[in-house]
Amino acid sequence: MAEGSNTAERIAAQDACDQVRTLVEAVLDEQKQGAAAAVHGLADALRHAAHALTADDQPLIAGYVDRAATGIDRFSATLRRPWGEILASAESWAEGQPGLFLVGAMAAGFAFGCLLTKSRDLAQSNEAAADLAAGLEPGP
Repeated sequence: MAEGSNTAERIAAQDACDQVRTLVEAVLDEQKQGAAAAVHGLADALRHAAHALTADDQPLIAGYVDRAATGIDRFSATLRRPWGEILASAESWAEGQPGLFLVGAMAAGFAFGCLLTKSRDLAQSNEAAADLAAGLEPGP
């Protein structure tokens, strides 16, 4: 009897995990699509700047800006791909360029750590500012 109960509990737990995974994937995909749209907007802004530079008779700089826009647009197209394809592409690239991948992973980890530190510091300063505004003593 206990074995049947354990099986039912495992099935229920697996179903709950599947539901959470589906929800997390949907949220991540929505965030990824939003990021892709923002990155594409940046590429469009750079292209607009390149056209303005061309009109101002600065074709050399315009060429650099336009090439940057093309690269950024390629990145936005990559973000629009399904997660599985992105991971497979990254894995393939890592196998071909392991040293460069390791350096890139370390740089990304460092950047992520800096973002986390900055967001924590910002949250603490916002909390301290709110305490001061409310007439409370700042915390430690």
